[in-house]
Formats: sequence, C-alpha cells, structure tokens
Amino acid sequence: MADTFRVVEIEQLATSTAVLYTTPSNAKSLVTFCVAVNQSISNTTFTITVTPSGGSAATYIPARAIPTGRANLMPEILGMGLDSGDVINAFAADASAVNLKMRILEST
Repeated sequence: MADTFRVVEIEQLATSTAVLYTTPSNAKSLVTFCVAVNQSISNTTFTITVTPSGGSAATYIPARAIPTGRANLMPEILGMGLDSGDVINAFAADASAVNLKMRILEST
C-alpha cells in the first residue's frame, strides 16, 4: 500500500453545503488535522457532515460557534477513517467568513 498526504484548503466556506473531500476509489483515508478559522469581523458558525458512500449525510459538527479571529480544532473528526467514496462536506452560516484546512492520509 502507498500512503499519500493530501491537504484540503477552502478559503471562505459557502453558506450552502460544499464537498471538501472525497476518498478516491480503492483507497482508505484518515483525517489527521482539521482547523477552521473565522476571518470575519463578527462571530459565526460552521457545520461539518460526512456522507458514507451510498449512504446519508451524518452531522458530526452541528453549527459550531467560532468567535471573530479565532481558530477551532475539530476533535470530532480527527482520526476518522473514511472508506472509498466517503465524502466530507461543510458550510458556514456567513459567506466569506470561515476558512478551513484539513490534512488527510490516503492509503491505496
């Protein structure tokens, strides 16, 4: 098996659900780092969901408050294993407010 780190960076999460990451075919993935930063001048929230391949979305981080200028680590998804086709999604309450960065280890 080959291991590869992937970095996912989203500048300004949208207010509608957006795909952050999809585990490739014939691979397994592990979330090793995830942080959200509020770049706006007001407090806001963000939500993270995970959709298993062929399944329904499950909310892992529902409307997490994030104060102005602060970062938020997400222990709820750190160490989460993903199978082929599983998807991580996110959205923010306010457009142009939350930046998100993830590091994911893929094994193929």
